[in-house]
Amino acid sequence: MKRGLESEVSQKRENLIFQVDQLKEVSLGIQELLDQDKARLKKISYAYANSGSLLQRTMSSLDRVLSQGDVQIILLFSGCFVFLFLLFWKFMM
Repeated sequence: MKRGLESEVSQKRENLIFQVDQLKEVSLGIQELLDQDKARLKKISYAYANSGSLLQRTMSSLDRVLSQGDVQIILLFSGCFVFLFLLFWKFMM
């Protein structure tokens, strides 16, 4: 009876050790994935921060260009030309 209980305790102990090892492997895998995601988020954050300043500089340059009268006329004629081209193209097809 005592040997039976000792073998049962030993078997349950081995099962518990195996389950703890599996849980440890899963936890380490999750930690590795979290570290990779954290690195990706840092890269995205850095790119987002830089894109804001780039967009601001682009918009200020575009505002300066559009404030010139000659550019406004060129853009107006270009827009009209594209509109007419698309209109003729649609009716010709």
